[in-house]
Amino acid sequence: MSLTKPKVVVVMPAYNAAETLRMTYAELPHDAVDLVIVVDDGSSDHTAAIARELGLELFVHNRNYGYGANQKTCYREALRAGADIIVMVHPDYQYDPTLLPDVIRPIQEGKAEVVLGSRLLGGHPMASGMPWWKFAANRFLTKLENAIFGLSLAEYHTGYRAFSSVGFFVMFASVARFYVMAHHHANLVASEARFFQILDCTLGAAAIEK
Repeated sequence: MSLTKPKVVVVMPAYNAAETLRMTYAELPHDAVDLVIVVDDGSSDHTAAIARELGLELFVHNRNYGYGANQKTCYREALRAGADIIVMVHPDYQYDPTLLPDVIRPIQEGKAEVVLGSRLLGGHPMASGMPWWKFAANRFLTKLENAIFGLSLAEYHTGYRAFSSVGFFVMFASVARFYVMAHHHANLVASEARFFQILDCTLGAAAIEK
């Protein structure tokens, strides 16, 4: 990161997020964010129109390419914009946007390259809108990845995560599908990237180093 104030870019991978995009954006602490990028992955609702109305940087896919491809566009455009810290915030309003300063602080202080927000520790993810089958799959994959990587994180597949530009370059892979997130995590672990975890990013959180 640069010696000056790091540039913080929030990316929102959006698909049919018209009902929640405005609320998510409104609760971001705007004094902590330099740019917000929305990538609309071929939504059939008014997601793109709302993003334009809010004056956000908008990129629209010509069809629905899937979550992995949406993330790739988000991160590519954030890097093109000169981001030092990239924060992914899902615009589905399942995560607390006001926690962004807590999410980026370990990176700003040089204590971590990766920060992951979790809905699972101390919270009630299904009550917040997480389908039961996603909850079950999330728990299974997290246990598997912890066993493989020798870590004890509460959640890997979270929609609230932050990377330093260095951490991101280590993680990024060229394939587009969601299942490659395990490959990204493996790259980070192999590089000895330092992880922080934000506990319960839906209700208020404390950062705990892992």
